[in-house]
Amino acid sequence: MNDLPAASAASHGAATDAECVANVKARLAIAETNTGRLRQVGSREKYLESYFLVEALQSQLDTLLKEQRVTRAA
Repeated sequence: MNDLPAASAASHGAATDAECVANVKARLAIAETNTGRLRQVGSREKYLESYFLVEALQSQLDTLLKEQRVTRAA
């Protein structure tokens, strides 16, 4: 986790909105692949962990995209 204050983080190359979206999309793609593999293998506990990670990343992506639309509309 980044422990830098917001102002300091901005001066140290904080990610842009587009970079954040791209990062979440990449993480989501990996998590979806892992979830599919774990489902086939039959590791229920790890599958559920991965499934909920996918759900969380999808929610995060939706939130980022909504924020971008609101910012552009303002």
